[in-house]
Amino acid sequence: METTPVEAPVKPAEQAAAPVEAEAPVAQPEKTPEPAAVRPAAAIVVPAQAAAPATGALHDVLDAAGLTWVETDPERHAQTQMRIAAAATPARLGRERKPVASVSNEPLVQVETRH
Repeated sequence: METTPVEAPVKPAEQAAAPVEAEAPVAQPEKTPEPAAVRPAAAIVVPAQAAAPATGALHDVLDAAGLTWVETDPERHAQTQMRIAAAATPARLGRERKPVASVSNEPLVQVETRH
């Protein structure tokens, strides 16, 4: 007599009514302290003053080169600029242009010509 192993019927595992999902911990961004509001430093504007050139040394160099020093008088320059600004604008010279001819929007017509 041979005996064959008999398998016991396997009962299906009882399924849970609803799958339970464990919520994964959400990584919270680290709170970094915000830096205090940075205000730009007030720009200190100091008007630049031209350094007075050593005119004696410049005159010597120019004389050696055969050149003559010419300097504009600031008062006379200001007076001249005021006169130019006060002068009336000059009359416009030349002739006026003819008005532009209007372009026709009609369809083109072909015309035959003889030699």
